[in-house]
Amino acid sequence: MTFLGPHERPWVKWALIPGAWLVYALVMTTQTYFAYMREGYSVPFWGGAVLPSFIYSVFWILLTPLVLFLARRFPLDPAHRKRNIVVHIFLSLGIAVFQRVGYEATVMALNATDKWPFSWERLFQLTIGFFDYGLLVYWVILLMHQALEYTRLIKEEELRASALKTQLAEAQLQTLKTQLQPHFLFNTLHSISELIHEDVEAADTMIARLGDFLRFTLQNSGKQMVTLQKDLESMRSYFDIERSRFQEALTMQMEIEPQTLDALVPSFLWQPIVETYLKFYGSTQGRGPWSPTPSLKYTRNVRVAGERAWLGLKGRVQGATRLEYEYEIPLHEGNEILDTLCAEGRLEKWRHWVPHAGHEWEVDEFLGANAGLVVAELELDDEAEAFARPSWLGAEVTHDVRYFNSRLASRPWPQWRDDREPAP
Repeated sequence: MTFLGPHERPWVKWALIPGAWLVYALVMTTQTYFAYMREGYSVPFWGGAVLPSFIYSVFWILLTPLVLFLARRFPLDPAHRKRNIVVHIFLSLGIAVFQRVGYEATVMALNATDKWPFSWERLFQLTIGFFDYGLLVYWVILLMHQALEYTRLIKEEELRASALKTQLAEAQLQTLKTQLQPHFLFNTLHSISELIHEDVEAADTMIARLGDFLRFTLQNSGKQMVTLQKDLESMRSYFDIERSRFQEALTMQMEIEPQTLDALVPSFLWQPIVETYLKFYGSTQGRGPWSPTPSLKYTRNVRVAGERAWLGLKGRVQGATRLEYEYEIPLHEGNEILDTLCAEGRLEKWRHWVPHAGHEWEVDEFLGANAGLVVAELELDDEAEAFARPSWLGAEVTHDVRYFNSRLASRPWPQWRDDREPAP
């Protein structure tokens, strides 16, 4: 099920910034005042202790979001670390000097008296002498952000690894269940036994097709990837066998680009689509010809994340249910498909996995043409399964086709965001 997520909740994370710096100001005010008293100096509480500490904090309250933005813009990841360290050296120098000049000038202006007037020479001396404090603050903020980002990535990797282990176990079990395809073999052998007494030639053809299909299955049982041409040959053998059972009630139309026949695809990529189609639409036998083209609409997509790529198929939505299949493919093939076949229909987004009340939500933060849109999706074992709604969840858009990835690629969210929104 799909819901709108929060576009932004800046007060949650940004409230920590002024809170932390105000605490720092209180601590520094107390330390400064009692330090002067211990040394026997008479210092005005407001002008000598409170004002400098709070002005210093106010400057960093305003500059911390800028530092965090620069930390995200120039991350210290392994691929760009050397270049971005040099960038941060220059940025930290600029911000540190700016902060020190602004701080010292403001304090001198507010505390200016006839005895201690505002002095540009003294401002220059204080800036040169103390701007290194700003350098230290900049790099502390930068490294704290980097540490938190690494922690988040590690947690996401752990969640993904756990999900992959579960999916692998389920896939292995499903493979064992479907490897022999007992229902398919039973139906085929039963049809052959009937045809032997009615049409020997048709029975012989059906046996030959069954032999071709089983031979292909055995030859490719250990292969993860085969060429599209070989995979289509196995599908034709399978389809010819089923057509012998359904006769004219089953037809197939294939539109294949010749240059794609040598492409590598997961073995038996077609099987879940054809079997599902026969399962749900096979009851139309005897009602006239039918074809997969008008009845089973689906979309294809390629997803690239980091150093991995996946090829996906999505069937049409029935209620809140949708058939989805995804297979990992080599990264260079995924990038090649995106660059050649999907150049004008590409989506960019950050995906976050958010655990909540025993379920794991997939929260997509869209970038590029759909920047500002956040969509949360939850996969359930059953459409009627109960789940707890997070407090940040927005309106449900499961049945709103405008939020489908295929639609967002051709008609981005900002083009219709001000139209009538779906009811929650």
